[in-house]
Amino acid sequence: MYLLHTDFNEVEFIEELIPEFYNLTSNEFGYLEHTNDWLEVLKVIKHCTKLQNLVINQVESRPDADRREWQYPLYVPKCIPSHLKTCRINNYGGHETEFEFARCIM
Repeated sequence: MYLLHTDFNEVEFIEELIPEFYNLTSNEFGYLEHTNDWLEVLKVIKHCTKLQNLVINQVESRPDADRREWQYPLYVPKCIPSHLKTCRINNYGGHETEFEFARCIM
């Protein structure tokens, strides 16, 4: 099993710098606060062509947390319909962006 833990907390996201993870089967994303970065998660997943297991850790969101409106992605990464078996979103709060992300990958 190949595992990657990704934390976007203090990182400027530049998709062009993401390498291809040809043999990665499990990926865990970590966040310190509620994330609005669902599209960035999809951009990373796009580079994990054999991803089977996905875990997203997030801390419960603050009521005043900045939430952007969900923008449905122009693509769904190829690994999602062909390889993804499990997806776990820890501390799922039922916010619209979380629900739309979950719906997108199902």
